[in-house]
Amino acid sequence: MRNRRGEEYTFREFLSQWKKGMQEVSPLQQCIITQWGHIVTYVGIIWGIIFSFRIGYWWMGVILVGGFIVLSVQYLGNWQKKNILKQIDLTIKSAEEVEIKNGLA
Repeated sequence: MRNRRGEEYTFREFLSQWKKGMQEVSPLQQCIITQWGHIVTYVGIIWGIIFSFRIGYWWMGVILVGGFIVLSVQYLGNWQKKNILKQIDLTIKSAEEVEIKNGLA
């Protein structure tokens, strides 16, 4: 495998870089990624509900409707968490700007 600069690296080096990158993911980035995952899961559940009722697997459709409800609550909680983290991030950035303007930093 090669990196962006064209240098070769081993799979072990790739895993160590990946691990380092994963450790640097912020909670806000985690929420955003989770929300996209929820959206993809919504599509799968809705598709599953449609086809399970269409082919007569009523029991599977009922299970998927329950999964849809649980996913909706998780999505709402993640959305609220994301908004709170955005507010915290904006507050920290504005405080840093004030410190820089006042020469405290």
